[in-house]
Amino acid sequence: MRLPAGLPFGYLLSRGDRALDRIDERILQDQTASSDNKFVAEYTLMLIWEQAQDRISPEQLRRSMRNLLNDSETAGVAINNLTEWRDWSIQDRLVEMYQQPGFNSAEIKQAILNYLTACSKQNDGATLPETTAISQARKAELSLDRFRQWNANLERFQQLHAKMMNVVEID
Repeated sequence: MRLPAGLPFGYLLSRGDRALDRIDERILQDQTASSDNKFVAEYTLMLIWEQAQDRISPEQLRRSMRNLLNDSETAGVAINNLTEWRDWSIQDRLVEMYQQPGFNSAEIKQAILNYLTACSKQNDGATLPETTAISQARKAELSLDRFRQWNANLERFQQLHAKMMNVVEID
């Protein structure tokens, strides 16, 4: 059954944190939930963030959005939202995700690179204490450098492979 788009929004506005816990349990954490319902829930979290943070805490909204990182269909948008919401706590998870086969779409890779770039430039701590934020920023810079090196090596390998294929005659 597909959720009507406005239903979760109204439910969250009327019931607050308890409603979000149920949406987490029944949709966002449920691997069998339909992508349509996950997209509706994701959009609802975005609306609550923009229009009703007084009803549900920003940290709870971040926690719920993090649940969408487990699904390759919703991960890209979730990463973009968590970047905008300055949730620097998922950096290690995204660095691992960058090389996981199920999450190798261009959308997800770009979202991860955007996240790391934003994290490397932050200095106010946002959701983390200042000393942690500084180390998170430095760690993001190191991860970006590692990805640049990895991509450069991959590009050199592909060029070498292409040259080798041109030299070998195929009958």
